[in-house]
Amino acid sequence: MKKHSSEKAVKKCTLVFAFIGGLLFLWGPSIGYAQQANQESSRTIAEVEMPKIDINTADADTLQTLPGVGKTIAQRIIEGRPYATIEDLLQVNGIGEKKLESLREMIQLSPTKKKKS
Repeated sequence: MKKHSSEKAVKKCTLVFAFIGGLLFLWGPSIGYAQQANQESSRTIAEVEMPKIDINTADADTLQTLPGVGKTIAQRIIEGRPYATIEDLLQVNGIGEKKLESLREMIQLSPTKKKKS
């Protein structure tokens, strides 16, 4: 008896699906790991805990890693030391309320001694 073309099509589809199923069985775990790794690597900078920069002890190069702090402002920060509070940075020419707010989560203060008069 001659097989109908629909029977051949069903057989071909079955083989294709079996092949794809086998590939997924073999590669499925590695695809899952790749997706998990991609999700982990897509964390934002804000989600990664970075050490805070101490404005009373950091050198100019370290201060310049802060957003909006270039060579000139870094030098002004150093010259204005020591700082008793983070708000004292508002006395530095070039640091206003907005810039201070953008830096607040990235900076810290070490204990200070009073400035000599």
